[in-house]
Amino acid sequence: MAMLAPLLLVTLLQAQGSAPSHEPPPAAPSEAASQTLTGAIKDLPHAFVRLKSWSTLAVLSASGGAAAAVHPQDRDLTMDAAGSRTVDRLTEGGSIVGSGYVQLGGAVAVWLTGAATSHRAFAGLGADLLEAQAVNGVLTSALKYTVQRRRPNGGRYSFPSGHTSATFATAAVLEHHYGLAAGLPAYALGAYVAGARLHDRKHFASDTLMGAGIGLASGRVTRGRRNRHVTATLVPIGRGVAVAGSIACPW
Repeated sequence: MAMLAPLLLVTLLQAQGSAPSHEPPPAAPSEAASQTLTGAIKDLPHAFVRLKSWSTLAVLSASGGAAAAVHPQDRDLTMDAAGSRTVDRLTEGGSIVGSGYVQLGGAVAVWLTGAATSHRAFAGLGADLLEAQAVNGVLTSALKYTVQRRRPNGGRYSFPSGHTSATFATAAVLEHHYGLAAGLPAYALGAYVAGARLHDRKHFASDTLMGAGIGLASGRVTRGRRNRHVTATLVPIGRGVAVAGSIACPW
């Protein structure tokens, strides 16, 4: 919610400008909400079909390959993160930011704000965020229940990291709507959440890598998404293993 507040304010200020002459008059709040949400719901089955595009499959394959590569070092990396005082100070709150309550709640807040102000573009952003979280939730849950990996702290359903995937799904949608100016901070926040999950012994490094890939893929297949580029995000974790930086690659 907090990370979306500046975007909400900027967008509402921009909305005061004149609209293109070919656009219809602003819809009533209830009409705008209905149109954007209904469109996202109707598009949801198609979003899963779009997961089969070769560019989206490339994102999932890359994250899966990275997860497999760091798998042998998983326990060492988690112990390094959990035992670091620096990480302890820096990652406070990361698990809260990446929770489904915050990510899904933020999407709902954006959609409701766009609907209440009759701002179709902002309502559309909210609808895309909701669609991305729906796709992400299905993919992440399906893998969790299929793999049933034990967490570093002994809990269940470690692979992949749902907090990481939810945050990266939001980041992918924000990047599409606002460009790298919004995308880079959002991806950095996703990396922060991944580090927090390692430090809290809730996930292994491979869990967060796969979660990042699932989140990116989920954000790419929403209704408003255009397959103009693929973003790979890596973050230094533990002993030099990378999960930061964002690279835009034209397809």
